[in-house]
Order: sequence, then structure tokens, then C-alpha cells
Amino acid sequence: MKAFKYKDMGFGFVFFAFGLIFSQPSSARLSEHDRSNTLHHGLNSGQSFEKRSPASLDSLKDLDEDFEWIDVPKQTSIQQPSAADVQESSIPDPQDDFVWVEKSELCSSSRFEPMVKETDSGVSFNPHFIALAPAVLDLVDLSYIRSKSHRDDGEAYKSWNIKTFRAIRGLVFQDPKAGFVAYTESDRDFLPPSLQSQAGPVMVVVFHGSINNADWFTNYEALPADLSDAQYTDFNLEGKVHRGFLRKYSTASQELMNLIDNRLETLSTEQRKQIKIYVTGHSQGAALAQLATAHLIQHLSSRHPDLLSDSLAEREGKTNVGVNRVNGWFLGAPAVFDRVVGKSFVEKRVGRNNMIRQNVRGDLVPNLSKPLRKFTGADYGGLGVLLYQKGLEAFKDAVYLNFQGVLQNLYEGELTYAFKQLTWDFLKLLGSAPHFVSATEYRGHGFTPVMVHSEPQKMAQGVYEGQSHSGVPWYIRWIPGFLR
Repeated sequence: MKAFKYKDMGFGFVFFAFGLIFSQPSSARLSEHDRSNTLHHGLNSGQSFEKRSPASLDSLKDLDEDFEWIDVPKQTSIQQPSAADVQESSIPDPQDDFVWVEKSELCSSSRFEPMVKETDSGVSFNPHFIALAPAVLDLVDLSYIRSKSHRDDGEAYKSWNIKTFRAIRGLVFQDPKAGFVAYTESDRDFLPPSLQSQAGPVMVVVFHGSINNADWFTNYEALPADLSDAQYTDFNLEGKVHRGFLRKYSTASQELMNLIDNRLETLSTEQRKQIKIYVTGHSQGAALAQLATAHLIQHLSSRHPDLLSDSLAEREGKTNVGVNRVNGWFLGAPAVFDRVVGKSFVEKRVGRNNMIRQNVRGDLVPNLSKPLRKFTGADYGGLGVLLYQKGLEAFKDAVYLNFQGVLQNLYEGELTYAFKQLTWDFLKLLGSAPHFVSATEYRGHGFTPVMVHSEPQKMAQGVYEGQSHSGVPWYIRWIPGFLR
């Protein structure tokens, strides 16, 4: 009789879970056709989202054909801007705490606008970034697949040329595939027809996240390190960062910059003017990507100054602000830089609006620096624009993907995998779902691309969620004060 009751409870739980899954549309259940339509619809001129409460954010507003950033008052119809309006659009936003400069003459198309623009009237995203986002997420997933593989994956993946760089993790352990530099001569195939005339070369630097105990040792080495310490890398900055992340990045930085130099030196003058560089990663990979973004601006300033613009302060050298050539997309990102160096240098030189830190509300990883502050003595902070996804949506996505994996394994006769996904892996969803991980994703890789919102409507809503972020999650507030 007991077995019968447990069985009934199990079936009831399954039906409850399926009811939970299908009660509300989710990004994970968006078909490739629908996702493509969502990305390409309205990208003829870019999209601007009126600033409303997140619950009522459901409409788009199209901008002019040249995708110039303009400030539009609320509840005012959008008209074709005059030349005076376009000139006014480059005026610095008073709420920004970093220096804005005029858009560089080298790059006059929407391809080289900032990743995201926040104004009192709403949020706008660069249409090239939105169009490329699915391909970038695919490369982040590939970084996990390659890092767990012991075979030679070659140098080609779809339309990308892949060059791998190495690192040392956990002080002494080799990481032969710490990340890679992906390059394509043209992003035309990723763009909607209206943007294909602005197509050009793209480089994507990708770091994988934690995959073994040595990586976790790197994560736990949270004491601060001085950036000016020559044993790490040639940052030549004042300030402190997470020691474990800096130590691992310093072992990869020289080979990474050599790969970037080798590629840039093969480009023609026109290709150099049009190239876009994205730096990305998930979890530990996002932490390393933040370090790489800051280092890359310094490196380009000395080795390839034509790719950057002049800073208003001559002593600061070249800067990415204005030209917006380098963009950072950090997924489930731990805090790396102390708030002094992060604000005083990185955001000023890279441009705060050229970096997006995309997290899920309730994820422990981006918030660990707060309870550890008593032990480390460092006040680590995040970089760029904070974009928050809702934790419940992430959990529903993960549950759906879990059952999808169960059905796929049953179809292929893999009963052991199916049972594991339905039991142990399902329990892991509670901790992994807020970190863009479905726990399985049908023999998963530690990262689930479809759980990351890359649709502009949801990303705009996430920016508003980030703006209202209190800074301390509820589960951190429960920790006794002497530990925080």
C-alpha cells in the first residue's frame, strides 16, 4: 500500500511540474523560428523601449533609419529627428559618472553605438549586438564543450575560426582549453537585411566557467591582490581584485593578446575600421572576461591605437568610449574589481554602457562578495549595466529542459540517464537554475544558452529590474551581521 501511495505522489508531482511549466510562456520554449523573428523584427532601425514598470513593458518604439540615439519624452510620438536633434543626442547624460565623448569619426554607423543606452525615457540596445547575441551564447556553450573534451576540436566551428589559449588553474593545474578567440570575416549572415550593409569582421573572446575542483580552488582564493604587482600581468593600475581570478587570467593573458595581435595584423585598413570585439564568459568565465576587457583596452591603446579614440584627458591615453569597439557581456558574473578601480578606470576607459552584467535574481555567485567582505577586506563590485532576470522564470525554464532531457533519453533508450535526470538532477535545479544552468540540458555542459534572455524586450525589462536592485539578496540579509 505504501508503494502505491508513493507512486501516486510521484505522478502527482510530475503533473504539477508540467502544469507549472506550461502555465506561462518562457524563453526556453521559444522555437528557433520564433526567436529569429523576434531578433529580426524591428531591427531595421533599432529599438527603444519606453521606461515603464516591468509588468507593463510590452511595446516597442522604432527610431530613425540611421539608428541615432535620441532622448524621447514619455508619451510623445517619435518623429524623424532633425539635424539639431541628432547633435543634441551626443550630450552626456547627467546621471552618468564617467566621461562621454563624441562618436569617433572612424565609426559612424549604428554598428559602433554603445551596447545599451539608458535615459530617462527608456532603454535602447545596439541592434548589431541583439542580432549577434544568439551566436555569442552558442560560443559560450562551446567553451564548456571544448574544455571537457580531450580531443582536438580543430580550428573551425560553423562560420567561426577558433584559436585556443591556455591557463593555469588552482596554482599548478593545466587548463589546456581555458578559452578561445573566435573570428569571422563578416557577420553578415547573423544580421537582418537592413543591417547587412554595415557588416564587418567580428572577434569574440570566450572563457569557460568552472568544470572541476581546480577551478573551484581558483574561485575560493578570494583574498585581494594588488593590480600593480608585476607577478600577475602588465595592468599597471592602482587597486585590488580577486586574487584567484587574477592569478588564472595572468597565466593566459600573454597568449591571448598574441592571438588577438596576430589576427589584427592580418586585417586590411578597412577591416580594422569595421572590426567589433566581444569579450564574454559564464560564471568564472565571466570573471576572467571582466579582467580581459580591462586589459584589452590597455593593450589596444599601446599596440593598436587606431582602433580606439582619444580620451579627453591626455594622460589616460586611448579609450574605448566613443568608438565603442570593445563590448563585454558577463553572464552569471562574480564581482572581481574593487569598486575604486572598477569605477575610476575600467568603466571610464571601456565605457559603462559597453558592458552588460546579466544575472538571475537569487543567484548566489554574483553576491558572494558581500558575505565574504568581512574575511577578505575587499569591497568587490560589478562592472557595467546590471541586467536582472527573474528567478522564477529561470527555474521554470530549467524544469522544462529537465523533462525534455528525460523524454529524449527515454526515446534513445538511455534509461540510466533518464532516471538520473528525473531524480538527482531535478534536485540540483534548486541551486543551478538561477545560474543559467538547467542541471541536465540532455547530457548538459554546465551552461544553458536558451536560459539567457537575449530578446530586446526582456533585456530592457531586466535593466529596469537591475536599476531597482537593492544590492543585498534576502538570503544574504539572513546571515548574521557579524558575518556580513
